[in-house]
Order: sequence, then C-alpha cells, then structure tokens
Amino acid sequence: MKEITTRDLKESLTLLYLRTADDFEGGWHKEWREGPRVWAAIWPLLSTQTQGPAYRLTLRATMTLPPQSKFLWPLLNTTKRLRVINSPSLIQYNRFLTMIAEEEENA
Repeated sequence: MKEITTRDLKESLTLLYLRTADDFEGGWHKEWREGPRVWAAIWPLLSTQTQGPAYRLTLRATMTLPPQSKFLWPLLNTTKRLRVINSPSLIQYNRFLTMIAEEEENA
C-alpha cells in the first residue's frame, strides 16, 4: 500500500457538525453548522452496502471528529455533502484518520 503524505491531501472540505439547542418548548432543535476547513484525500469506492456513491476520506489526525459529522465538498459546478458512515480509524503511525463517507442525495 502506498504511504500517505500531506501532499496527497489535495481536496478542501468543510466540516459540518450537529448542533443541538433547547427550543424552549420541551424539545430540541437540531441544525448543521459549518466548522473548520480541512484538507483530505478522497478516493471513490465501489460498494453495494451504501445508498449512494461512497468515498474513502483521509485527513490529518490533528482533530477529533464529532460522533455525527458531515463534510461539504465544493466542486467546480456543485457542492456535495458527504456523511461519515463509520468510525474514523487512525492509520500510518497515528498521523492520519481514514473513514468512509456516503454522498447524500438532495443535500
């Protein structure tokens, strides 16, 4: 397997995290907020276990991801929303995080 370096992290992603706030009516209001921008390596995956297109994301392990997280991936004419579907794993001497993300339809 090819060793990953920071030069491989060429895609700019924006982290989305779920913010929960009291709605003052006995419930909770949830909304997705934009977090920091990160650099990632993205590889498409062929999978029959996901609803839509899936990708393997690799980013630096300098941050902790929230339990429910998504990423915005700006492309030339559109922006894709990627939902992380597994727990991130540390790889390559704990320098990088890798995870599987699924493209959300109608995002």
